[in-house]
Amino acid sequence: MPLIPPSCETPFWFCVKTQPRRERAAYKTLLTLPEVEAILPMARYPKQNSKGKRMTSEAIFPGYLFCRFSPVNSSRAVQYSQGVAYIIKRGDKLVSLRDELIEEIRELAPEGVLELEPKPLMPGERVRLIQGIFSGSEAEVVGLAPSAERVKVLLEILGREQEITLPLEEIERMFENPFSD
Repeated sequence: MPLIPPSCETPFWFCVKTQPRRERAAYKTLLTLPEVEAILPMARYPKQNSKGKRMTSEAIFPGYLFCRFSPVNSSRAVQYSQGVAYIIKRGDKLVSLRDELIEEIRELAPEGVLELEPKPLMPGERVRLIQGIFSGSEAEVVGLAPSAERVKVLLEILGREQEITLPLEEIERMFENPFSD
């Protein structure tokens, strides 16, 4: 990845670190800047919560987005935009990204969104209970009954592990990056 001096007038793609959980705010602000192009690749997937199954969107690269701009003309405006923490640098030079990398990201997430199919629950996976008297507790999946839409989990109750069977709508997966295996 080439290092670009701040005095460069040619536009390049750069990686921008956002403030915690402020990717969307930074993205919206950067889109308003003249001569700045920004992309925030998102993944959309179904997630179970206490109100039922709903689609949720999360950044594919949490805490980061990508911008194309001329350092001499726009780096100051990008750096001080709402939601931006900093532009990735090495020393006093900006680290540029290859155009091919950005094209691959765009192919992966057309229109900025990658639609993901839900992965089936697997034994050993950690889940959170979202309904009932154990709401908020964490448990480990030990068995599945897909036809009955139920799951067996191992839950620690009063210092002892108990196996209980719950309907699928009473649990949610622990947060995980949808790209991890």
